[in-house]
Amino acid sequence: LRIPATVSIDNLSIDSVGVRYKGNSTFCLPYDDGSIKLPYNLDFNYWNSDGEIMGHHKIKLANAWLDPTFAKEYMGARIYRRYLPTPEVNLLALHTQSQYTGLYVNTESINKQFLKKHFDENDGVLFKCDGIGVFCGENPPNAGMPTLNWLGVGSTNYYGNYILKSEHGWGELQDLIYTINYNPEYISDVLNVDRVLWALAVNQVVSNLDTYNGYYVHNYY
Repeated sequence: LRIPATVSIDNLSIDSVGVRYKGNSTFCLPYDDGSIKLPYNLDFNYWNSDGEIMGHHKIKLANAWLDPTFAKEYMGARIYRRYLPTPEVNLLALHTQSQYTGLYVNTESINKQFLKKHFDENDGVLFKCDGIGVFCGENPPNAGMPTLNWLGVGSTNYYGNYILKSEHGWGELQDLIYTINYNPEYISDVLNVDRVLWALAVNQVVSNLDTYNGYYVHNYY
């Protein structure tokens, strides 16, 4: 759940920002370790439809847990952007309740703004491929893994595996999954095969564990 907060950067201050924690292992591990350096998700137009910061409606602050260089996500983004649409990344120093919390990796959110910037439209289908409810190793009965396996006709079969971020899209998702599994000769009609292969290759090179072809199959779009 989000709570309202005032967020300030340089001489700019924004009220009523919707703030919540984010992450899975990057939240649970530092939390269990007693660290205050937890990852955050900041939504500037959660309550205020005109809310934004430097042109962005939402940003995600990663704590770079287990990355003392703070460079992996930034360098990975520089590599990814050569081959596919990629969020912008930089570093910032975070203070919470006026206390220095630490250095964070600030990552652009993949949302309608992101789609507009990279595809020149924002009303297409967007999914976050993540099993709902999976958190800190706990797997509720409705949780699943977004492996792009065919689960049968009916959008409800996919609710536990994928999170719809657009106004519609369950039919298109099923069409994609069915084609991949049963009509591969038509795969180029529903998938940009060249870009996907580049993405899979980069995932391996940068050791991205949280993606379709990673150790944990989730957190891809």
